[in-house]
Amino acid sequence: MPGADKLVWQTYPWHILVDSFDYPNGWPAWALEKPHYLCEPEDNDAYLMVQTGWQWVGMLPTTTYPSAPPETSVLTL
Repeated sequence: MPGADKLVWQTYPWHILVDSFDYPNGWPAWALEKPHYLCEPEDNDAYLMVQTGWQWVGMLPTTTYPSAPPETSVLTL
């Protein structure tokens, strides 16, 4: 990607949503083996947010363009 060497890169967790509707007999073992957390909205079924990888976010250094917001590029692995 042209210009990628000028960006400051940082990693963030990548999550997928596993819905309890799809797994009525309990959460799948593969999901529980990975980092996860339970979400229970008041008006919906419970779901599990499962971290399946990382995404890299590249931003231009703010010192390069102090008067403009930094541009962002996302690369998901």
